[in-house]
Amino acid sequence: MFLLKDKSYKEHQIDTKQALSSIHEGIDKTKVLEQNYRHHYTKTRHQHLRELPQDVKEKIIKGQTDGLKIVFLTFDDGPTEHTQEILDILEHYEVQATFFVNTYEDQEQTYREIARKGHLLANHTQSHNYKLYDDTDAFVADVHALDDYLSKTSRGRYRKGMFRFPGGSLNVNAPCRKAILDRGYNYVDWNVSSGDGFSDPVPVPQTIANVVNGVRQHNVSVVLCHGETKENTRKALPDILEILLKEGYSFYVMDSDLPYTRHI
Repeated sequence: MFLLKDKSYKEHQIDTKQALSSIHEGIDKTKVLEQNYRHHYTKTRHQHLRELPQDVKEKIIKGQTDGLKIVFLTFDDGPTEHTQEILDILEHYEVQATFFVNTYEDQEQTYREIARKGHLLANHTQSHNYKLYDDTDAFVADVHALDDYLSKTSRGRYRKGMFRFPGGSLNVNAPCRKAILDRGYNYVDWNVSSGDGFSDPVPVPQTIANVVNGVRQHNVSVVLCHGETKENTRKALPDILEILLKEGYSFYVMDSDLPYTRHI
């Protein structure tokens, strides 16, 4: 779960009824799956990571993002017994995502399934323990422990590089941020939130509106979700994907060579 500073839940709410009316306007769901095939995925038993074309990468690196409709969909704090449900939804819409995971030894097969389906496994620390920020050496050891675990568990399909701080970088001291950068990680926060990091459930229509309206405000979006632990996010995901795919957005896994939104 992430922490938001200086903002209440009500401050993050929008007029759900009006928002959903707007985001669904003109959506013909019978044509959505036809739209998806423009991505030209290759169906194999072991799917490959869907990475940005080189020319698009260069535009993002140079800050030339006008006209782009790129989405990096991310899920934090898993895997759980509900991860497979998310994987099934993503497979149905032929969308790939980045999973910022922790260590759960009862989910070994799930890590492998995430990678096998062509999604990116990324480091979110082994323990998700905020107290580690008080001890940089212990924090780094925790990060490295997850690297080792993912390398072993994924059977070579883990690619070290992407990192997200539990709670986001605003909750982290400078020594820990420096330690991550010095060790070759690219850390990322988010510029679109589903709002599901709060303890109280966010209604499904509100979750849809939060993501869709948030993505529309950016040429390159990094979307934060906790769908593996939040039921309403899982329920909202099909509508989110249908709407954004219909509007021409493309989904990719994250690339450690790119600059991403950081809160600090």
